Amino acid sequence: MLYQMRNIDGSMVVEVTGELDVAGSAELTEFINNTLKKFPKRVILNLDGVGYMASSGLAMLVAVLKKSREMRVMFGICGLSPVVRHSIEVTALHEILPIFSDVTEAIRKLA
Repeated sequence: MLYQMRNIDGSMVVEVTGELDVAGSAELTEFINNTLKKFPKRVILNLDGVGYMASSGLAMLVAVLKKSREMRVMFGICGLSPVVRHSIEVTALHEILPIFSDVTEAIRKLA
């Protein structure tokens, strides 16, 4: 798994590529938590390049959502592949996670 961050209009957009497995999820959680400490306006996790997400990836999404709410930073995810979307929907996380089609929509709606 690879990730990189870019700043778009005050939003910290984290682009993720590869598989979100146990090791990658832990590393990404730590990275995003450190990003939240900088109090950006928004943190958007772009999963466009993720083809597989283990249960640890789903747990990571919940942990980051909780932490972002504690820090009062808007958080959303976008760019879900059909496989990742299915995993999120089967676990009913789509009911609590702000999900957007792409980064542009996420920035606009999380404003």
